[in-house]
Amino acid sequence: MASLPDLPNDALLHLLCPEFLSARDVAALACTCRLLRSCARQDAVWRAHCEAWLAQRAGQADAGIPRPLSRSPAALLAALRLPTHRALYTALHALGSWPEGLFYATSEAAQPRGDLQLGRLDGEGGCLRLVGVRPGDVVGPPARAEDAWRLSTSLSIVAAPSDDGSQASVTVRSGGGLYCSLELALDGQTLSVHSSFGRQQAQSAPSCRIVPPSETQEPGAVSSVFVSMAAYFGGSRQPHVESKRYCRVPLPSPLSMLPAPGEPPGMALLRRCQGVFFGSYGPHGLEVLSLSACGARDEAPPDCPIDGLRLQALKLTGDPNVPALRHSFVVDASSCRLGPYDPTQDDPFAPEGGPPRPCLSFWVGTTQLVNLQERPVAARFRAAGCINVVPGQWDPQWVPASFLLYHPPMERVLTVVFEDEDQPFRHAIDYHEFPYAATAATEG
Repeated sequence: MASLPDLPNDALLHLLCPEFLSARDVAALACTCRLLRSCARQDAVWRAHCEAWLAQRAGQADAGIPRPLSRSPAALLAALRLPTHRALYTALHALGSWPEGLFYATSEAAQPRGDLQLGRLDGEGGCLRLVGVRPGDVVGPPARAEDAWRLSTSLSIVAAPSDDGSQASVTVRSGGGLYCSLELALDGQTLSVHSSFGRQQAQSAPSCRIVPPSETQEPGAVSSVFVSMAAYFGGSRQPHVESKRYCRVPLPSPLSMLPAPGEPPGMALLRRCQGVFFGSYGPHGLEVLSLSACGARDEAPPDCPIDGLRLQALKLTGDPNVPALRHSFVVDASSCRLGPYDPTQDDPFAPEGGPPRPCLSFWVGTTQLVNLQERPVAARFRAAGCINVVPGQWDPQWVPASFLLYHPPMERVLTVVFEDEDQPFRHAIDYHEFPYAATAATEG
């Protein structure tokens, strides 16, 4: 029976097109052998995926997709000055279903806990809703990831575009008298919200405008195409004023899953771990992290002992000890060891001649004993975890840790074991996929 590598090259390229495989499937297939990796890098494959991406969103212009994007791949390639359709697909994937997506606060006003806002489009009502994402009232590990979170609408923004798409009127719906200005920018994937509470009577609403691409932008930049100012609510006093700036959570493109020539096998495994995950930090509650694969040329966290090929986890929400926008852990790609967990080898601080130290997992309201030997561990990595002893006083320390990947049925769970030197036990944090991150992604 013939296998895929036995097929003619034209047939292989045809099978990699979106009629048969998603972009994520193409990236996974490219990890299997050199021939398929070479085929997956052909620009014709990604031109077809770009065409499918744009065709899928052709009917969404009135629901918020900017008019400057309703072009052919060739026109976008020229407008954005990108060298290949692979680069264009990466840019389109980063854009995702803008202005939908998951945004995290980057301003000091949101520290140390951070803040998450979920942008959702209501196609029928022509409305963009900003929905706050907060930990729910759960005790112990939830049965479903969605059960761990509660959503509450912060703002509803309604835009009515003009015929040429250059102007739009904007109104805001929210409870409790609010003045708010809102800005969305594609170039930095940013969202700014300025608000003051206590006003009562509504005044006239200003307008929103779409900004055309700038000729002064650097090659490859995605231009700012949407700037909006929301409605004013009248009144004489502003008892409470706050300003927060957000950045959209970057989701890994399927192309980022492709292994680079000469990469160690461990890096290919870590590339598949990229994305947004959440875990329980004991009494601090649930926190959300963004995991990304980095090379030796990428900037590593300050004083981190791991600076080569790695996976690093940035906190999107945090706590007084390790606040949001700080790294929680870093994984060394060169340290991969395949096979089940072995406490005699994988606990570097186990007492000589004694039993292995127990491993504990802390959830809100409960503590669990974790038997790592009973889990379907597929690979183990050396890692470094970040701790900070004094809350509110940033003096981080990097401590030894381990990073575990699993076979099914735990293949989408990631575990970091803090080795806790000089302690009678270790503690583990299980990370699960964050259920609302996929809002910002494209199909595949």
